[in-house]
Amino acid sequence: MKKYQHFTVTSQNIQIPQQTFSKNEFFKKKFIWMSDNFGKDILPEIEEIITPASYVLTSLKLNRSLSDSSIRKILGKDEVVSLHQWAQETCALMEEQSEGQAGPLLTDGYANVRYVQSSSGTILAIGVLWIDGVRQWYCCAWELDISLWSDDCGFFIRS
Repeated sequence: MKKYQHFTVTSQNIQIPQQTFSKNEFFKKKFIWMSDNFGKDILPEIEEIITPASYVLTSLKLNRSLSDSSIRKILGKDEVVSLHQWAQETCALMEEQSEGQAGPLLTDGYANVRYVQSSSGTILAIGVLWIDGVRQWYCCAWELDISLWSDDCGFFIRS
């Protein structure tokens, strides 16, 4: 098993549930809540039909606060995915954990982060957080290196 400095491997060989989603239907579900910038800037770029993913993931938990630049050096530049790939894996996992139950995604209020390249070529950090008080997944996007990610945030990489 590969080791990643400042991370703990929390789960390996995460199979992505094989489901197809309509973007417009999925992001209107009652367990989804979006930041304004996600709804305005990210959602329109996601393809309407989200097809099943055919790869497996490893989840990592950050052990100390780090910047995006530092995290990307540790994980490697190949860990940037397209918006379609992000939607394939994350929508399926949110659906599986639609009530905040335990699973690959953290449900303790910490972000589950993926580095995503937009259609304009910009790399963003896109995260989903389970907000227990409202029983919803909060989807949001951030520019890189605006602040540090706190320890206990989750990150996903391809296995």
